[in-house]
Amino acid sequence: MSEYKKTHHYEQAVELIRGFRDEVLDGDLSKLININLESLIDKIEDEKSKYIGSIKDPDMYAISQAIYIVLWGEVYKLTSDSLGSWEKHYPFRGDTMNSYNSVFGKDSIIVKNYKLDNDLIKKVETFKERYHCIGNFIVIPNRGNINQRRANYYGLQDFFDGFVAMIYHHCNQGAHSEFEDFYLNLETTLNNNEEYKKLGFERWIDTFFLNDYVKNYSPINVYNISKDIRKKEDKGCIMV
Repeated sequence: MSEYKKTHHYEQAVELIRGFRDEVLDGDLSKLININLESLIDKIEDEKSKYIGSIKDPDMYAISQAIYIVLWGEVYKLTSDSLGSWEKHYPFRGDTMNSYNSVFGKDSIIVKNYKLDNDLIKKVETFKERYHCIGNFIVIPNRGNINQRRANYYGLQDFFDGFVAMIYHHCNQGAHSEFEDFYLNLETTLNNNEEYKKLGFERWIDTFFLNDYVKNYSPINVYNISKDIRKKEDKGCIMV
């Protein structure tokens, strides 16, 4: 067993996950697959606050943080005191990789404005039901509020393929991709988070199960959105 797994931070995380498994998932941890944590916890009568914690965002629930620590804590030497909001100077936080509003627009504007066939509408509805599942969360070094900045800059607009490309360019200075023009928007903030370069792009991809966002460890345009469309200020104009 590694030294990290002997720390009280890791042991407390394991204990919380075990309690969640037994009290909420009927002893079957596999029930977490494709389950919306927000909806799941809303059904709990007694122990809800223990699993939510002080932050009401599903990707920062107490149970989500515990899972980050067990899965990836050793990568970043996470502690229960290092995860939290940027405003309170926590260096790490959980992040939703693909949010519903980012992909389909606030109040489903994309779905409303474009004629989608019934099969696609069903897929959109399924995504809306599931996007707050643990498989859509990641823990990131967040000094300088990368979580917010990746959502607000033109070209990124919270699309996760763009963020993956920013980490690629940060770790591979001088490399080329269709996203490279956007890198300057995030470079200064990324420089405040040495963990990205220290871990390296390929290991970051493998460690956080992000292989669907790359080909031969180079970023790809997962959403097939052109640069011109990505640069539009109004998210409601984004075609997916």
